[in-house]
Amino acid sequence: MGSEDIIMDLEKKEKLEIIEKLLLKLPPKQREVFILRNYDNLPYEEISKITGKSVGGLKANYFQAVKKMIEMANE
Repeated sequence: MGSEDIIMDLEKKEKLEIIEKLLLKLPPKQREVFILRNYDNLPYEEISKITGKSVGGLKANYFQAVKKMIEMANE
């Protein structure tokens, strides 16, 4: 493994740690949708079955989660 690979791995790890800290600041519903979409790669229809929430509501929660995480990251 070259030094560039090590640096990229460290940068990726740092970014993941930041994302995880930001996730903890989100309301539970937004956090759940974000994790199911991004970590589990589930479509909204599947998340809807799991949570019992409408696809439209899930999309709104996801949009708000992303918006809040961007705002918090820029603080």
